Amino acid sequence: MASACSHFKGIGLLLALALAGCASTRDAERKRGCQTFLIVPPQSASQAASDQVAAAWIEEVLPHLDKCDKVIKEDAAKDVFHFVNVSNTKPLSQKDPKGGQLNTLREKTAATHVVFISYKVARRVLTMRATVYQLRPKWVLAGKKQLDDEVLAKYQKQLQKNSPLVAGEDVKSLFAGFVPNAVTFGAGTSVLQNDRVESKEVDELEAHRRNALPYVVQGIGIANVQHRYGYRLFDVDWGFSGSLRLLADSPQLVYQYHDPARRGSPDETYSYNYAFYSVAALATIDGFLYTPLGTTFLGIGFGVAPYRFQDADGLSITSAQVLGRYHLGHRVFLSDRWYFEFSVDQITFVNGIIDGPLFKAYNMQSSWFGVGWFFPRRGWLE
Repeated sequence: MASACSHFKGIGLLLALALAGCASTRDAERKRGCQTFLIVPPQSASQAASDQVAAAWIEEVLPHLDKCDKVIKEDAAKDVFHFVNVSNTKPLSQKDPKGGQLNTLREKTAATHVVFISYKVARRVLTMRATVYQLRPKWVLAGKKQLDDEVLAKYQKQLQKNSPLVAGEDVKSLFAGFVPNAVTFGAGTSVLQNDRVESKEVDELEAHRRNALPYVVQGIGIANVQHRYGYRLFDVDWGFSGSLRLLADSPQLVYQYHDPARRGSPDETYSYNYAFYSVAALATIDGFLYTPLGTTFLGIGFGVAPYRFQDADGLSITSAQVLGRYHLGHRVFLSDRWYFEFSVDQITFVNGIIDGPLFKAYNMQSSWFGVGWFFPRRGWLE
C-alpha cells in the first residue's frame, strides 16, 4: 500500500513539474511578447530577384516562428521603404543606418525586428544568411547605432534552396529615379531672354509681361524627390531624377537700336509682342545637402521640350528642341507628405527659339515656389 502511494506521489510530482514547465513557458512567451519581423529588401539590380530571395527565406523560417509571430513582406511595407529611400538597389545600411530610417520603419510598420538577408547563387543553388536585429525604441538619438549588437541566434543559420533565381532580368528598377512620386502646386514664371539686349545690339526700353498662363498653372508640375526620412540630420547625397514643367512667356516689349543709322532716328522705338508655350520633360543629376532646416539641391541636366512660338508679325513656329538645364533650390518637408519648395532654373535651347533683328532667344529663366505632395508608391513600375 505504501509503495502504491509513493508511486502515485511520483506521478503527481511529474505532472506538477510538467504543468509548472508549461506555465513557465507561457510566462516566458508572454514576457517575450509577439515578434514582428520586417524584411529589408535584399540587394539586387533585379526587383524580381530581390523578391524571390525574401520569399525563399520566409518559406524556410516560418515553421520555426512562434504562432503569434509574423513576418512583414516587402510588398506590405513598400510605401514605407520608399519614404526612407530604401529599395533593392538602395539597401539599408546594416552597420550604420541613417537618421530617421529605423525610427520611421518602426513607427509605420510596428516591427520589433529587422531582417537583413545576404545571399549568393551558385549552380542554381541559392544560399542565404539572415541576420536579425531588434529595433530599439524611438527615443534613441538619431545618429547613434539603433540596432542591437546581439544577433538573435534562433534565426541565424544557413538556408539553401534550389532556385532558378535570375539576377538582372528586371531593369525597370534602374529607372526608379525618373518615376514621378510628387506633384507640385504653386506660382511660377518663365522669361525668354533676348540675347540682342545682352549683347548691347538693342536697348530694351519697356517690358510688360502678361500672364501667358496663370502663375498657379505654371507652378503645377510632377517630379521625383527623396524624402527627408532617409537621411541623417546633416548629410549629403546625389542622384538622378526626372520632372515635367510648364513654361510660358507672353510680353509686350519696346526696343530701340543702338545705331540709328541702321534704322530710323535715334528716338524711334519698335514694339515686339510674342507668345511662347512649352512643356519640358527634364532629366537631372542633383547634389543634395541635408540639414535640419531642409534640403538644398543643385543640379544640371537636359531635356526635350515641344513648344509653340508666335509673334505679332505673323511668325509662327511649332517644333521641339533639346535643351540644357541647371537649377538651384531648397525643399523643406512640413509633414510626412507635404513639403515647401522654391527653385530657380536656367534653361538653354540648343538651336534657339528665334533669331530675328529685334529678338534673339536661346535662353530662358524659370522660377517657382509652392508646396508639393509626396506619394511614394511606385506600383506601376513593378
